[in-house]
Amino acid sequence: MTFDHSVLHEVLSSRLDRQLAAAAPIALAICDSHGELLYFIRQPGVGLHSGVLAQNKGYTAARDRQATRDLGNWSRESGRALPYWSDPRFTGFAVGVPLWHEGVVLGAIGVSGLSEEEDHRLATELTHALGQHLISNGDLNRGIS
Repeated sequence: MTFDHSVLHEVLSSRLDRQLAAAAPIALAICDSHGELLYFIRQPGVGLHSGVLAQNKGYTAARDRQATRDLGNWSRESGRALPYWSDPRFTGFAVGVPLWHEGVVLGAIGVSGLSEEEDHRLATELTHALGQHLISNGDLNRGIS
């Protein structure tokens, strides 16, 4: 599944503008259900590494079908390092959040640049807003391709 960039812009632009206005720039990645990058922005002032982290967070959430903080918690609790999954892009840093609809992961959002708690709150808000927009506008029923 891919998302129309005009839809992403409509849903995300005001939220991204608020981040800049608050002097809290972020990197944002949206991945498809396989973790492939569909949309990416690294706002001015956010660290370069935040861009890599945002992409890997989205990738991990899409591939593993769970929030990355849950994978990180599992890794710490089980004593198994993330390389256990044999995928060097997997990360246990919080803030990769999958977008679910009727039991299927449509994609995932990764955010980086703030504290893990702030990043997670924002990613969850963006995931919810994107999901609500797709449902309310019938985009899911039209089969976004």
